[in-house]
Amino acid sequence: MRLGGPRLGLALGLAPVLALAAATASPAQFVQYARSGGVSFPLIPDQEAFDEAMDGALWRGGRWFADPWIGIRSIGYSEGFTLDQGDGEGQRGDTGVQASGGAGLRIYRPIGGRGTWATHVLPEYTWFERGDRSRFNGRFGTGVFANLGGLLLQATATRQDELEFFSRQIEDQISQRRDELSLAAELGLFGALSLHLQGAVREIESLEDGESFDFLRQLDREETSITAGFRLRSSDGLMFGFGAGVVQTDIVPSATLGLGVDRSSDGSLIYGELSRPSDSFDLRANAQLLRLDFDAGPTPLELDEVTGQLGLSRRLGGRFALDAYYRRTAGLGLGADLAYFLDSSVGLGASTPLGSVGALRAFVETGNNDYRNFLADSAEREDDYTAYGVALNLRHRTGVGVYLEGRETDYDSNLPGFDRKVTTVRGGLNLGLSLTLRRSLVFGDDGSPWV
Repeated sequence: MRLGGPRLGLALGLAPVLALAAATASPAQFVQYARSGGVSFPLIPDQEAFDEAMDGALWRGGRWFADPWIGIRSIGYSEGFTLDQGDGEGQRGDTGVQASGGAGLRIYRPIGGRGTWATHVLPEYTWFERGDRSRFNGRFGTGVFANLGGLLLQATATRQDELEFFSRQIEDQISQRRDELSLAAELGLFGALSLHLQGAVREIESLEDGESFDFLRQLDREETSITAGFRLRSSDGLMFGFGAGVVQTDIVPSATLGLGVDRSSDGSLIYGELSRPSDSFDLRANAQLLRLDFDAGPTPLELDEVTGQLGLSRRLGGRFALDAYYRRTAGLGLGADLAYFLDSSVGLGASTPLGSVGALRAFVETGNNDYRNFLADSAEREDDYTAYGVALNLRHRTGVGVYLEGRETDYDSNLPGFDRKVTTVRGGLNLGLSLTLRRSLVFGDDGSPWV
């Protein structure tokens, strides 16, 4: 199944859009870079979130609401990453200073009394101190949220061109494009039981030019997922869900021409999810049994692994908070023989508010990257790592926000050439023009009910 670039680009401009109440993001079969410091359980917002966004919008005209954004999303420096092209040798380096900033607009319009149409156009410029890598990026999307009594509907179309860490294997920030079409529905059956259906198509590709980055295109791909399951909610906020689905990853044909092996795969998943939020104690977890067949590589290979994450948070005295988390993900490998890798980690974090002006958070984490090869007689690679970091978020009553973050990850590999220490320092400035959308500035998030 393929949805080509031009057709997907057209759909991004024409498709309707957005957000299913309390629904987790559609499952991705591969997570190339799970950021140290915690786990994320993104909740797509309900109508109340959009009502708050429209109340805080700076510009209004009839039933139209518009809110501008301007800011420096990130100023950062990274050193110590390994440029690993799968040739058995790692080359450490750094990219100097990078910065991304821009300005744009979010637009909302109620649809009758049962839904909201939303769109965002947030272009930005990404600058690199070294090399000819500076370019225009941005986040663009449109979507619809509808509440039809016992039926919740969501349709979204998004494009994200932004600077991201490429993977644990290459912990360098790379400009990447992620196009996604998503459709979801939740139907109330009886009592607290509901049926949840979701499908998504994603296209992911590297936007870096130049021969030194061509090998990254080995992982240009299209991911398709379709899931169906049930959710049970209790009156005290407990939610339990389970279901199954099919997943498929198609490597773009040009990505395998002289660059590496074809890591296309298809298979199935069985998933479960659990959440129990409260003011003093928060529990969230999800897990999936992922079964994939890599039939296009040098030799057939199966992935049969449990992935997922668990997060526990406890507030002490209403202010100081402690959290513990566990995460296990699967990502695609790079090189002549690597098929995929498993990233497992466990961590502890602590956070405290700084009066009414911000918050401070620190974490420590230990983990392991287990690389799996297509060929059984290839050298087995395993990297252990320890990470720690501190993040400071400050905000002013006018809506202006500042964040600073520093983190370090120390890798110890069983193969020579891959021991490394990666240091990252980042900061950002959000020039808030309305308060509602900026009130939850956390770790560089510029605040929005959707993007």
